[in-house]
Amino acid sequence: GPVGSISAVERAGLRTADRVCAVSGFTRDLLVQEYRVDPQRVTVVHNAAPPGALSSPVREVGPEGPTVLFVGRLTRQKGVGFLVRAAARVLESCPSARFVVMGEGEDRTRMIEMAAALGIGRRVFFAGGVTSELRDRAYAEASVFVLSSVSEPFGLTPLEALRGGAAPILSDACGVREVLPSAPVVPPWDAAGLANQIVELLSSEPRRLALVEEGRAELARLTWASSACQLEAALEMARSTSARRMIR
Repeated sequence: GPVGSISAVERAGLRTADRVCAVSGFTRDLLVQEYRVDPQRVTVVHNAAPPGALSSPVREVGPEGPTVLFVGRLTRQKGVGFLVRAAARVLESCPSARFVVMGEGEDRTRMIEMAAALGIGRRVFFAGGVTSELRDRAYAEASVFVLSSVSEPFGLTPLEALRGGAAPILSDACGVREVLPSAPVVPPWDAAGLANQIVELLSSEPRRLALVEEGRAELARLTWASSACQLEAALEMARSTSARRMIR
């Protein structure tokens, strides 16, 4: 099938490469475990923050209540069902909260049906595919952002969310947690744990604002110039490895 053919292409590329660059230690470990890549041949080069102005992290929460945001493809990999189940628990103690799910994908109908079956259809809004302008506005209005992925090589959306002033909560199966050590982390599919973290941030504005401040300090340390330098160093290592092999 197509998955098998993708895997074969990936294996061939990894086998023949002089140097492999991974976007995170999480991805490097997967390459070592699943593809048997020699860890000595892998360089980790993290992504940096997307450009853009910082929005105020202070939220004027109106009668519609605080917003918890998800942005991404609605696929099993993104763990949206884990977030919807957590939403049902959050709404038991924070009934005014609203959940906004932005994105398209094959799981969309199933997620809408799951929210309805849990009796929370009126508090979970599925926005579908949106423009970057609408997405940035959603970041600037949300109190909390959730990256619920079951497996995420890196994950740029929490960096975008911090820029917009939302506090991120991360699945521990993602690479971005390596550059945002301040962010709360939850195991994939732990709906109760995720709900507890969301409730804690929605019920303590000082804690939420402190997390945004810490996350933004971590964000400021990430630059594409630094990533480019690391990539240049990896390319130089690949070039010297290739030259040595040709001399032999």
